[in-house]
Amino acid sequence: MKKMEEEKDNKENQKEEELQEEEEAELYRKERDECIEHLKRSQADLINYKNQEKRRMQEVVAYTKEEFFLEILEILDNFNRAAAEAGKRKEEDELISGFLKIKGQLEGFLEKEGLKEIKAQGEEFDPYLHEAVETVHSESEETGKVIEEIQKGYLLGDKVLRPAKVKVVK
Repeated sequence: MKKMEEEKDNKENQKEEELQEEEEAELYRKERDECIEHLKRSQADLINYKNQEKRRMQEVVAYTKEEFFLEILEILDNFNRAAAEAGKRKEEDELISGFLKIKGQLEGFLEKEGLKEIKAQGEEFDPYLHEAVETVHSESEETGKVIEEIQKGYLLGDKVLRPAKVKVVK
């Protein structure tokens, strides 16, 4: 009888051990699943961070490029003023010819980099592209037309870098 009781105790101990092992295994599975979920979230966070940094860097580059082009436009404006004065002269000398070639090179470079001139003269006034600095009366022109361009405007890609300063018919 003692043997039977011992066997019974052994079976109960064995069942308890198996139950404990099963509970322990379940805890480990749960911990493993939590670790996997944490890893997946961390990977997703890293991907999101990389994408945010990439966008931020693109914005910084775009902003820097805009600032650079705004500075270059001042130089281009001076080239345009000098070219207009040179065009008033009757004689064409090599100095003026060389100057105009340099101006053409600068314009070619800027165009290649995505800078486009905004057409203004004779166009319908567009407040997104033009800045009205003066309104004038005209019998021959219709209201809302740009009658004179005071300063050239430019687009960088599809974004207005500098609006054209214009006179508009009232």
